[in-house]
Amino acid sequence: MKIDKLIHLCKEDKQITLIVGIIFVLIIILIGCFIKLETEYTQAKENQKQIVLMQNTIDKYNKLANKINAEEYKPVDKSQLDFIQTDILTKVQNHNLVLKNFDTKKESTKEDSFKTYNLTLQGSWSNLVIFLEDFSSKDALITINKLNIQRAKDDDAVVCTLEYRVYIK
Repeated sequence: MKIDKLIHLCKEDKQITLIVGIIFVLIIILIGCFIKLETEYTQAKENQKQIVLMQNTIDKYNKLANKINAEEYKPVDKSQLDFIQTDILTKVQNHNLVLKNFDTKKESTKEDSFKTYNLTLQGSWSNLVIFLEDFSSKDALITINKLNIQRAKDDDAVVCTLEYRVYIK
């Protein structure tokens, strides 16, 4: 009944029709604004969750990076391998040892995480022991895989064959 009265009033008075039309359009606009606002609010909440997740990941990475950087020895950049080998070969000379052989064995197949080298030296027992105690290069992570020491055939010296790995970032 009331709707019929409203329709009858709208037909008689054009100004009421205009006002009802404007109110209807404003209600539609308000509903659209609320829907857009709700969508943007949901998107902002999702973005906030992603920001928190990213910040947590960054914090975890920084903690691990700090832990690795605090270690005395760590994997080195691949571009530093030549410098490390130069440092080791200089130590061979500084410890009065004779370099008999030096070669690269192979790189690891798992994402190049290390490079293996062979080194054969000859010299006195005491110089060899001091060299092995000093076997390092700055803060590079180096492991000795094989070590073979034998008496040299000709003199009182010993021959040492050493296989070692330098770990790469």
